Amino acid sequence: GAPSTTRIVSVTSTRPLGIIFEPDARGRIRVADFVRGSDADKAASVARLSPVGADCARRGDVLRAFTATQVSFTTTGALLGDLSGTKRVRTLYGCDGESWERATAALTNGRVADGPVTLVLERLADADATE
Repeated sequence: GAPSTTRIVSVTSTRPLGIIFEPDARGRIRVADFVRGSDADKAASVARLSPVGADCARRGDVLRAFTATQVSFTTTGALLGDLSGTKRVRTLYGCDGESWERATAALTNGRVADGPVTLVLERLADADATE
């Protein structure tokens, strides 16, 4: 058949995300489901009713990247255990080529206090019409 076209969707959400991810047969991370009653679940329900312009995660989306929180140590802190200069830094974590274990560890590393998480999702263009 003809190759499917995809589009990139950016979704920003608060923690906990309420999204259940699973690896697919090709090793990509996909949105499998939502935690019942979560903001992501409610947004997906609304999007099913009115799909145009609804930027939320949908079942089947491939997770390509996300904002992650890493702890940044000063050189002295790393060497001497002095954590006074330690900062939490937001970075963009790319999922392509990463193992399920590494990607999910980075995804779950943040705290509510770290602020919202932005997910970069790839979606089949015709999924908008079918969902």
